[in-house]
Amino acid sequence: MILLLLKNQASANSSNLKETQPTKAMRNTTSNFDIQNGQLCLDSHHTDSDITNNLFHRDAYVQKIEQTQPYNLRNSINSGGRVFELTRLENNTGRHQTPDAVVYIPNGFDARRPVKLVVYNHGLETNAQSAFTQSLAKQMNAVDSNTIVIVPEWQTKPDTRLSPNDAKFHDPGFFKNMVNEIMRKTPPLRNLTVDNISEIGLITHSGGFKATASQMYRNGLYDKVTSLTVLDSMYNPTAFDPWIQDNIADLSSGKKQLQVIYTDHLEDASLDFAKRIQDTLRRHRLPSSVHFERGDTKTVVGSETFANKSIVFKKSDFKLKNDSAHGAMTHVYVREVLNARRPPN
Repeated sequence: MILLLLKNQASANSSNLKETQPTKAMRNTTSNFDIQNGQLCLDSHHTDSDITNNLFHRDAYVQKIEQTQPYNLRNSINSGGRVFELTRLENNTGRHQTPDAVVYIPNGFDARRPVKLVVYNHGLETNAQSAFTQSLAKQMNAVDSNTIVIVPEWQTKPDTRLSPNDAKFHDPGFFKNMVNEIMRKTPPLRNLTVDNISEIGLITHSGGFKATASQMYRNGLYDKVTSLTVLDSMYNPTAFDPWIQDNIADLSSGKKQLQVIYTDHLEDASLDFAKRIQDTLRRHRLPSSVHFERGDTKTVVGSETFANKSIVFKKSDFKLKNDSAHGAMTHVYVREVLNARRPPN
């Protein structure tokens, strides 16, 4: 990767900022793609008649991936963007060999308009930089022009399986201060603060669930969270119950979104979560906008479903070569979530 150092005179003594040049994303093999998307309700079993017109066929998905290599490929929706790596932040979880945060700013970003923020919390045994370059970069063409993506380094020791509950990242107000500092030290965001953020989407993969819960509940950002994406990350089955209970009407109406993608080892916790949501909808006599899929586990749910169904549960055995189902979902679902958040033309 080629790095270009940009100096911010106001903060040169306290942080380092690197703007990365676009890199070619890893090309995905398609030997084990088997993609078709069906829909069923929580209380039914899948049959062929359940399959809707929202089909996500193998060839279409392969083409979708190929068209986004590399991530800055120009197209009618997005013309790429800029990637900034910030190190030596004052609000950091430790001195790492890798950045304290990676920030993606799409071309066409207008600081005068309301800013939408998507936060991706990586899993264990990786770091903010590798999570972006290896999984997210090729999916960034799906970002709306006024949506910024931040990958914070929430671990005290990245690239390990250590996830201490007492890490600084979980301190009240830590993440809010981190975002304010990131905005102050990223040139396109320099005059903005969290007050300029109109809505927040949180994405957690694997061990990132603790960081996500802290961002949601401990930073005064609770009311701004409009979407939650849980990628095989339901390790604390009740962590997100308060947000669900407080936002059940908005989830029912489609004003807010929840997506839960899970594999075998978190199936029970994910299904328990789904049942509590269904029970809450019934208790409040709210219409259900739920897409629940267990049968076609090698399929990928597309952005059209995410946009039209505000609550999505999907069991996934979808794999890419040399990656497990647990890891493969990070290469495809961020794109679909981002596409679903894009405003209609």
